[in-house]
Amino acid sequence: MDKFNIRKRILYRTACFGFCGLMSSFSYSDEGVIIVTADKTEQRVEEVPTSLSTFFGDDMQRQGIEDLATLARKTPSFSFQSTGQSGFNPPVIRGLTSYATAFSSSMLMTVDGVPTLVNQGFENSLLGVERVEILRGPQSALYGKNAKVGY
Repeated sequence: MDKFNIRKRILYRTACFGFCGLMSSFSYSDEGVIIVTADKTEQRVEEVPTSLSTFFGDDMQRQGIEDLATLARKTPSFSFQSTGQSGFNPPVIRGLTSYATAFSSSMLMTVDGVPTLVNQGFENSLLGVERVEILRGPQSALYGKNAKVGY
């Protein structure tokens, strides 16, 4: 082998290893990461130990979600029970619902962190809503007795 060929190989290998080191030093941003805030602490969606669906305002606009009925059609295991009365359609999560006549509900709904009555106001639009988080399954250990079905 001649001297020029050996130098060429050394230069090529040095350039390759240098480039690999440069690639590992790049930092990756957290864009595209969904942060769940339902339990009042921010967690990545992969770290939340429950089945959940999260919708954001921009995504809801693109998908044409303007009210909770449309949101329910796009969410697995979540719907509203028709009672025949306007504004009185209780939510159903995994086939379980809260009783319309019960004072204490088995499902918890919060608006801006404040618990609200579950059987009331479900025909409201979602205009101006920043995000919706639907947690399916028993949540009563985290959120109290009113979250047996979901949150």
